[in-house]
Amino acid sequence: MTLIVLLIALVLDFFLEGMEKLRNKKWWIQFYYFLENKIGHHAFWSGPLGVLAVLFLPMLLVILLQVYFDYWSWLIEAIFSLLILVYCLAPKKLDERLEQYITAIETENTEDKSKLESELIYEELATGENIELDVIKSTYIEAQQRIFSVIFWFLLLGAPGAILYKLVSILSRELTGIRSGLVDSLFDLLHILEWPVSRLMVLGMALAGHLMDALNAWRSAEAISLDVNNKVLINGGQGALQYEEGEDASEDKAYWIKELKSLINRTLIIWLVVVAMMTLSGNLG
Repeated sequence: MTLIVLLIALVLDFFLEGMEKLRNKKWWIQFYYFLENKIGHHAFWSGPLGVLAVLFLPMLLVILLQVYFDYWSWLIEAIFSLLILVYCLAPKKLDERLEQYITAIETENTEDKSKLESELIYEELATGENIELDVIKSTYIEAQQRIFSVIFWFLLLGAPGAILYKLVSILSRELTGIRSGLVDSLFDLLHILEWPVSRLMVLGMALAGHLMDALNAWRSAEAISLDVNNKVLINGGQGALQYEEGEDASEDKAYWIKELKSLINRTLIIWLVVVAMMTLSGNLG
């Protein structure tokens, strides 16, 4: 059933229009600031207990609903899980933006290209020296957040796992650049949630691209720290892609972006094949 729900969620996202409009994030950001105004002055707020306080109500609601629906009908519980997964899992948006970026490069539409770069590039990864490389690095991170982390935690913990990662990810992006005990604890939780995903994603990209280069790049970036997740992911991805800065590998100006898009899609397919094999072997529900 888990695999079926996952496949349906992917099909709905890719083939139904307007799905992104249903993924309203404002309620969650507003809820956070509401709690901050109400209880932010208490000592416990600045630390792990503050993160727990923010996540407690939405997580409790999802868990109670899942238990309730599962008690009455497995079908209703499956539909509930599907709705949560559709809200959290959003591969089409990234795929569309990469395709639009490719088109903007090929048609030399500088206005659209600049607009898409501002959307695709993460501020903390922006160097301004090589825009193409900035886009590629940011895409690895966004693919992890939009696709692979959601899938991993859904497979492990069901709907509560998917929504937990999504809520932590959204809030982390909102509070980037802010220093406080709560924000530090929130990023610690994000790093914990992403630690296994970044490694499994590199393995998937290694199988989808250049195996040894990806694994060697992973080893060179690995360290006993939760802060190296993005470095491991980016280095492993670059090894799998075999991106070489400044190389004119093709007359196609968008060559590396097309290769990147293809690599992400192949990695997703490999993940789905592994999930299918685990389901058929009885190791996954």
